[in-house]
Amino acid sequence: MRQFGAFAVVGGIGFAIDGGILALLANGLGFGPYQSRAASFSLAVLTTWCLNRSWTFSAAGVRESARWRYVAVQFLGAGINLGIYSLCIEASDSMRRWPVLALIAGAAIALFWNFRMSRRFVFADSGMQPALNDSNGMNLEVIAEARNYNRFLLRQITDQLQAGDSVVDFGAGIGTFAASVAKHVRELRCVETGASNRERLRELGLNVLGGMESIEDASLDALYAFNVLEHIEDDRAALQGMHAKLRQGGRLLLYVPAFPVLYSGMDARVGHYRRYRIGPLSSLVESAGFAVERREHVDSLGFFAALLYRVGGDESGALNLTLVTFYDSCVFPLSRLVDRLTSGLFGKNILIVARKQAGRSGRGIRGS
Repeated sequence: MRQFGAFAVVGGIGFAIDGGILALLANGLGFGPYQSRAASFSLAVLTTWCLNRSWTFSAAGVRESARWRYVAVQFLGAGINLGIYSLCIEASDSMRRWPVLALIAGAAIALFWNFRMSRRFVFADSGMQPALNDSNGMNLEVIAEARNYNRFLLRQITDQLQAGDSVVDFGAGIGTFAASVAKHVRELRCVETGASNRERLRELGLNVLGGMESIEDASLDALYAFNVLEHIEDDRAALQGMHAKLRQGGRLLLYVPAFPVLYSGMDARVGHYRRYRIGPLSSLVESAGFAVERREHVDSLGFFAALLYRVGGDESGALNLTLVTFYDSCVFPLSRLVDRLTSGLFGKNILIVARKQAGRSGRGIRGS
């Protein structure tokens, strides 16, 4: 309780700095609400970091290794804070005129999460929960617990399918989407190269293949590959192979990591050859014989979280279950709201929906 009181006092100091500078810049000097908030928030974060490190959690001890965990937790809190601030600004003319009101709403909600996460993950004596990584096959298990994230991705798939479709889940993993998709279509085949994953899929009663060789050309109504294409060295050839198996007008759905600048040790550890930019990826898909009907970035707040990991994270490629579920429960829903406000201009991932064009084989077509 003493720590929360101290944390709240520090938060009050940060709030006073944030609000005072914001009011000065926005209402006194005439700067816009976003430019003003960027300056005021940066100064407030610097101040609270110094005070929390030296006073609030001093009894627990602050190891150097905790620094980036602290920054990560505060960044997620900043995402909540700024996201709520943005929503209030966009939703209310009154809050646009008096942005301090939006600041109050964002700061109040973020305070509780910042304290909880700082105490549990940064300054706790026991340290963070042991991370799980792909070296023991657990990253897929961790991601499977991100229920909001997976529910969103599943909806992107099922919205493109019809009851009579023949569909392939390309790179089905442990069946995160396949078990649900199978209920919506006439036929689902799971293509998966990992032997242990294939066994898991068979235990779910799914039709499992080690490759696409046995699938007849021009026979599929749809194919989706979510978080898969980045694992394939020759992605152009993979897209051409998908094109060959789809009928004319067949749908292709891709979901991949975005922005090469975000490439980190985690990408390398889990076998990512690359992260994509939306323009070149669209050109690559079109060069394989598809018409891109929809393309957008997803998870705008995740972009900043990934950038922070890129700058200050470790190189183990580890995913922490508790942090993943926290982000999924508290930040990802807010990130989707910000996505809608920004029209998918940036984000941690890219979603592509394309259709096989009539009269184009895709093979041998050169991309940019």
